Amino acid sequence: MATGGTITDNVNVKSITFEKEDDVEHISIHFTQRGEEEEYQLLAPVYMIKYQENPYTMTFTIHGARAFDANEFIDLKNSDLVEDAYWLVTHDDSAIRFTIVFKGPVKIAGEEYADPAQLVVSVAADEEPTATKLYTVRTPSHLFGGDIPYYEEYLLKEKGLRVLRENGILFSTWESEFYLEVGLYENREDAEKKALEINEEHEPDVHVFVEERDVPGR
Repeated sequence: MATGGTITDNVNVKSITFEKEDDVEHISIHFTQRGEEEEYQLLAPVYMIKYQENPYTMTFTIHGARAFDANEFIDLKNSDLVEDAYWLVTHDDSAIRFTIVFKGPVKIAGEEYADPAQLVVSVAADEEPTATKLYTVRTPSHLFGGDIPYYEEYLLKEKGLRVLRENGILFSTWESEFYLEVGLYENREDAEKKALEINEEHEPDVHVFVEERDVPGR
């Protein structure tokens, strides 16, 4: 988890660019200030970046942002490490959220720049884990938008939440189905227990079930 930035408003997440340097890939996020004429943002808006494993995802929440011109993720398609990227719906009209999915585990370093504002995340391939099985507690899948943001609100106290693509065209958020993962467990019994707790507390508003997930590795 990484946080930083300065309180702002009316920011546009203008572009996401990609550069490769030897075995390291640099993903840069650029911002503008909206108005009659858009100007470069001087300071990075408040942000939170969360990295999770199996699958390997990095989720960005940009606060004080009301536009997302970078939502097609065009440059990221040239990455050797990035498998997918998609926009996440939120009911907060002053926040932009999106997820980058990596093909495998990565080592991460990040820097925040000013004048103009940038967030630069540098990633390199990390050692593959030993192959295993995990058990995910998850909701059914829904089309982009749909019920997922409501599920997140009901389950806000859960620490392992993330939205994952079930199917659809990579790098294209539209016409895809997504589900909310509540957590990952190493054994089915713990996962079943958590699923039962959630269903007893939140049904009929939320229903979750357990799914076995193969984790590839050496």
